[in-house]
Amino acid sequence: MISATYRLQLNKNFNFGDVIDNLWYFKDLGVSHLYLSPVLMASPGSNHGYDVIDHSRINDELGGEKEYRRLIETAHTIGLGIIQDIVPNHMAVNSLNWRLMDVLKMGKKSKYYTYFDFFPEDDKIRLPILGEDLDTVISKGLLKIVKDGDEYFLEYFKWKLPLTEVGNDIYDTLQKQNYTLMSWKNPPSYRRFFDVNTLIGVNVEKDHVFQESHSKILDLDVDGYRIDHIDGLYDPEKYINDLRSIIKNKIIIVEKILGFQEELKLNSDGTTGYDFLNYSNLLFNFNQEIMDSIYENFTAEKISISESIKKIKAQIIDELFSYEVKRLASQLGISYDILRDYLSCIDVYRTYANQIVKECDKTNEIEEATKRNPEAYTKLQQYMPAVYAKAYEDTFLFRYNRLISINEVGSDLRYYKISPDQFHVFNQKRRGKITLNATSTHDTKFSEDVRMKISVLSEFPEEWKNKVEEWHSIINPKVSRNDEYRYYQVLVGSFYEGFSNDFKERIKQHMIKSVREAKINTSWRNQIKNMKIE
Repeated sequence: MISATYRLQLNKNFNFGDVIDNLWYFKDLGVSHLYLSPVLMASPGSNHGYDVIDHSRINDELGGEKEYRRLIETAHTIGLGIIQDIVPNHMAVNSLNWRLMDVLKMGKKSKYYTYFDFFPEDDKIRLPILGEDLDTVISKGLLKIVKDGDEYFLEYFKWKLPLTEVGNDIYDTLQKQNYTLMSWKNPPSYRRFFDVNTLIGVNVEKDHVFQESHSKILDLDVDGYRIDHIDGLYDPEKYINDLRSIIKNKIIIVEKILGFQEELKLNSDGTTGYDFLNYSNLLFNFNQEIMDSIYENFTAEKISISESIKKIKAQIIDELFSYEVKRLASQLGISYDILRDYLSCIDVYRTYANQIVKECDKTNEIEEATKRNPEAYTKLQQYMPAVYAKAYEDTFLFRYNRLISINEVGSDLRYYKISPDQFHVFNQKRRGKITLNATSTHDTKFSEDVRMKISVLSEFPEEWKNKVEEWHSIINPKVSRNDEYRYYQVLVGSFYEGFSNDFKERIKQHMIKSVREAKINTSWRNQIKNMKIE
């Protein structure tokens, strides 16, 4: 029976052998299961393992298959179970992803073309992996034709791409390939994970792809699986059923963001626990009206949360996903503006089974389009999480800085506080379910202690207000007051043992990330050169 999990982030510096050496430590902590990050072959040097390059092999950097099986056996011997994280949605675009390289060489003739979620109307695969535009890269001599054995390759920094044919020069050679190289700021001709060009979507809904991509990981004697990014799949329910048919009664936990009133619709044993995290987060906040007033007066802004999120979604679609949304709008036979407005209105991460969100489809154009082309709407559902996450988690949570302890993955900032009675009702609904009660994950913005220290500010609003004004009068920084207000909260939440160089660097990097994620004065795509934060 699962009672408590301990998540372990595996990489070359903490591998299977290291876990084995510490098994009794985990056992003595009282956990029932170890919850392991992905273990399939990932990009060399990967610190996380979510960039899989080969579904057929256990990662050598972690110790390889023999050592992994020894870990499982040893853990079971002392009564520890294993929950294994798997990544069905995407793989890394990497020269060592041999299935993908076969497609680049053979094009649509490759047996692996349908393994990946390419846009079939494109004759050539668009690979946006260049740091600059193609002409600039060529003029700098960064693209080179090299020979390895009897075959020729195109070399660009770490990339080694197959060549079908070598031409008279680099331009002529590129013309003869099944792919086109371009700057990273361009969209690829395949579904990607969010806006990450180097993570390509996998067609796991196809039976042959499911079987090949899961034969190795499901052949291991683990006790359950954590499914990464379940909402990115074409048919999440089919995926769960396919998985269940093989693993029978083993545990299935899905990484799923649930709205505050949303029920889990998938036939899994539970979620990774973001719902619990955010319900528990809301227990410790007080004096909402006063905290609202302090924030609004200091920043001279009054923000409508719902309207701001809608506007940011539209912005994100225009800036990051316009190519994909235009393509889907064309397939549905509706305008880009209609589809963008619909996606901006949806208030959950995604819909299932081609459900139409009626209140966002006031003219019924989406519903009628879905009747004409249901597959296009099913594909659209795969993009809903990307729009929502990039707009809300990766933008709005860095723009709205009233009390950033509740600006967490899976949150809804329209909720500021819940009562203990409301929390108990929430927990009663979870009785009898195998679902995680998380308070921190590898994706959360802040750890529990930082969040709690920031939340305490709401218990002393006048003292907090006075301190903010005092610090502002001393520093008077040349940044927006909104970013400044966030900085003071981060400082209070993270300050522990003085202003060491390490602490100052971490604060600096956090603030650079924050202002880029907010996408107002700078962003990751359009960075301010030589940004200085003293």
